Amino acid sequence: MGKMTRLYLKQIPLFILLAAMPLTIAKGYSNETKKPPLPEIQAPQDVEDALSEAYAIDLAKSELLSQDYEAYDKLRSEWRNSSANPAAWAFLDADKAVLMGKSEDAVKLLTDLKCKGSCETDRLVKLAALHLQNEPQKAWDYLSEAAENDQTNPDIHLYRASMLETANLPHLAAEEYLSAIEKCQNAPYFKEALSDLYCRFAKCQLMGASTVKREQDKPFTSPEILLLAGRQALKDDQPHVAFQALKEIYQDQTDQGVQATLLIVPLFLAQNDTESAKEAILTQSTLTNNVQARELLARAFYQEGEEKIADEIYLGIEPYSSEAKSYLAQKAYVKQDWKRAKLLTEQLLKSYPHNGTLQENLKAINKKIK
Repeated sequence: MGKMTRLYLKQIPLFILLAAMPLTIAKGYSNETKKPPLPEIQAPQDVEDALSEAYAIDLAKSELLSQDYEAYDKLRSEWRNSSANPAAWAFLDADKAVLMGKSEDAVKLLTDLKCKGSCETDRLVKLAALHLQNEPQKAWDYLSEAAENDQTNPDIHLYRASMLETANLPHLAAEEYLSAIEKCQNAPYFKEALSDLYCRFAKCQLMGASTVKREQDKPFTSPEILLLAGRQALKDDQPHVAFQALKEIYQDQTDQGVQATLLIVPLFLAQNDTESAKEAILTQSTLTNNVQARELLARAFYQEGEEKIADEIYLGIEPYSSEAKSYLAQKAYVKQDWKRAKLLTEQLLKSYPHNGTLQENLKAINKKIK
């Protein structure tokens, strides 16, 4: 008798087993017929074992939900050395650790676990959930990695939505719920969650809050999530979503504010809002000598038609900036200052030796020199 048979016999009353049999087989257990029962059709052992383990895993889940840890441990021990699905058991072991208040043990189990494919996505999502409250940046990193591993998993968006809603960013949370719905059309939960979110947000507006303010008593969680959300939106080519997140913190005189400034200024420039772009950089005192910030400032002045100021800024960072070298090389070419144009182009080629445009530019300059 295989493991599956023993497990089912322990769980299912005899009358149910009989009722589930074909009539001709069930009659074999009745005194009303003289015909012997038909022989039992045996499934291949590997199929039976796989079904047996799948049932055992489901049973183990129910034992954990009822917090019957003794029964779980007994069942777990039966499969410890014979499992064909060790990852599923490892996930259950981690769930047990969490239920027993041993989250650190769960993190270690999941960190040490080696997975591939959808199993790896599940591992990363579980790790994200364990870091959601105290280490949101790490949680977001796990979710981002999971999204790269599996772009079809709606649970990733569910956790992101939860984080964004915690940070009082209902519009961004809604974007995540919509993405989840798009990937899982037949899951009513996501639609209900989105509906609940809109209802809560509408209630805030009726109470007089045109926008939901950030919780100032959570200085770590909120700015951190906002910055992560902005970066992810830019990576996903959603500049309007990124702008909504970054505008909340780019004026903060913090590390998150500085990073948000460097991300939002190109968005201001794309909107031709050069004044906001300049103000954002100039009000962040730590960006005074930052090369990337000086490049952005030069772009803003150039976009306004203030080429002389742009020239001065680029000249000031020429030794450290490829963008400055490229700009100044183009200016030298227009002025037919071939020597300077050649020098700057050669310097750029040292950094980008395979750039075809730079190679063509250098050939054109050399022809002019001859």
